[in-house]
Amino acid sequence: MVKQGSINLAFESQRMAIPKAKFIGLSSADPERYELPRNVGIKLNEKDITRAKELLNYQWFQKPAWQQEIKRMLTSGLKYELDALANKDFQFLTKKYLPRKLKEKDWLD
Repeated sequence: MVKQGSINLAFESQRMAIPKAKFIGLSSADPERYELPRNVGIKLNEKDITRAKELLNYQWFQKPAWQQEIKRMLTSGLKYELDALANKDFQFLTKKYLPRKLKEKDWLD
């Protein structure tokens, strides 16, 4: 389910969300899978840690895959953005990463 900005606090947030959305961005397992160096990760700050712990309690993050994802991020102490894949190759994201994610249905929902 995708929720963004003030929708998180909105009374009708369930009606305004997108329940069938898939997250195909970098997962916390991808840095190891793609052998990304730790220096392309972004160190979690206190606000990130607090927010991640809050997310663990949200209804829409109760699926085991999301729980594992958030806990793995907290354990590593790092978050990753898609631009970290530029470390591999200029076209890695569009030629390898996204096609594999889509073919293998490797996403969080």
